[in-house]
Amino acid sequence: MANKKSENELTYLQMPLPVESKTKTTVRVNWSGLNKVQIMDTGELSFEENISTQDAPYLTPSPNRNKVFEVEGEPIGLWGFDDFLLLVYSDGDIKAKRLKRETDGSLSIDEANLTQAIGGKNSQDRKDKLTPDIQRCAVMMNSYEGGAIDGKYTKHILIFPDAISLTIKKDTNGKYEEMNAADFHGGVMAPYIRYATVHLSRIYGVAGSELCGEPDRICVSGFNDYTNWNVDTDTDFSPSNAWVSAAQSNVKADGYFTGITTYLNSVVAFKRDYMHEITGSSNPFRINDIYAEGATNNDNIVDVDGNLFFTSDDAVKVYTGGNPRVMSYKLGKSRFENAVAGTDGRRYYLYCGADGANNHRLFVYDTVVMQWAEEKIDTQVLNFAKTDYGFYMLTKTGTIYQIDTNDYQGQEWAAETDLTAGQTVDIKHIQKIQILADIEKGSELRAYLIYDDEEFDENNSHLVYNSGTAEKSKKAAIRVVPRMTAHYGAKLRLCGTGYSRIYQAEITLKGGGKVYKTLE
Repeated sequence: MANKKSENELTYLQMPLPVESKTKTTVRVNWSGLNKVQIMDTGELSFEENISTQDAPYLTPSPNRNKVFEVEGEPIGLWGFDDFLLLVYSDGDIKAKRLKRETDGSLSIDEANLTQAIGGKNSQDRKDKLTPDIQRCAVMMNSYEGGAIDGKYTKHILIFPDAISLTIKKDTNGKYEEMNAADFHGGVMAPYIRYATVHLSRIYGVAGSELCGEPDRICVSGFNDYTNWNVDTDTDFSPSNAWVSAAQSNVKADGYFTGITTYLNSVVAFKRDYMHEITGSSNPFRINDIYAEGATNNDNIVDVDGNLFFTSDDAVKVYTGGNPRVMSYKLGKSRFENAVAGTDGRRYYLYCGADGANNHRLFVYDTVVMQWAEEKIDTQVLNFAKTDYGFYMLTKTGTIYQIDTNDYQGQEWAAETDLTAGQTVDIKHIQKIQILADIEKGSELRAYLIYDDEEFDENNSHLVYNSGTAEKSKKAAIRVVPRMTAHYGAKLRLCGTGYSRIYQAEITLKGGGKVYKTLE
């Protein structure tokens, strides 16, 4: 019987394969959003600064935020309606500005003094409490006026809790008429509504607070009449009348309301740890307890393409009709007390306040590619606002910025992704790096390698590629053979100024190498 050949025995004309080549591996890196929790072998980015998900799975920077307007006074709030922004601020008096960008790029501005209108039928005690530091809410309502055939709709902006209306009309040439403010109390003084929404030609609001000394409740205006707050009596019931109900019969849902919004075919009201749904199309309405989940404030409750995002004390969550899901795990952040949010129609922008080191955080969740990104910001955000022509934010310093500018000139951006740590902890060497990218004229792209537990240092970290300032737009196939290094883990840091689009990176690894030391 013939002897069985060894599995390792060479056959005729076969050449032995060096051990080093046997251990060679290739890592292909695609870009899959931000993950600040799991940072090893994920294919995701462990660090981002001014990164966009617009062209995912390709890596691109977010555009510059351009200054649109500077408030002369103390900013209170910013809201977007149709083709204009409504700014409420204080310069001693509380005022409103309507900002509309004309076709020539200029801003047309008209102003209304709200201070006199705040007087109205408000009690002196309530008026004294409507100071600039009180959070405001503004909504637009169409009211139908005239006969059944020859009637028309008139748009009104309603500001709460001041109970002020601004009538929005255009002349025969399509120009806005002067914006006049008036209180909208009817026969009964309007309740102290802190946050409101519009649904089925009615105002739905959550009223009461420790500030005004009024109990917590849900209020609904009369049908097609935001001035009607007359609630039914036993002898005078009408389906078109106003309605009010206390909402603390559930012991688990005590405390004051923090927000309210229209979602799908109903209205959802939030407390800090509970959600209620108001159903029905006419008086009387019904309050249903739905989930023991809540929002910290009205300014982070945002409907993004059918997904209702809100931020609780410890997580960002999304509600689509079932039990709300946590969306913020990958952010590695556990507290969201001061969160403010907005949407451009596709993305959920979330300002999270400043941490102990006074670092402000701005995260962006893209509902199309289902990825998080992070943008750099150095100031507090009061509001986000969207119009037909742009997406904006108002800062605590009184500056209004446009976010969706398509301007990348001078924009600084950076991102880091793990390359090797999740595979093994063996010593290994990066033999070759290949990157495919577009670099726009006037832009710069740089690539660094960061080894093991090293912190990035622009002066000392291992720079493996620098495009310099591109003299013309180009597609670059970048191939780098770095100096011999040894490490158990490494990260690739891509950064630059201006606009670059990085398609993919490919890294070839093999065992062994010379230990890398950073410069002292």
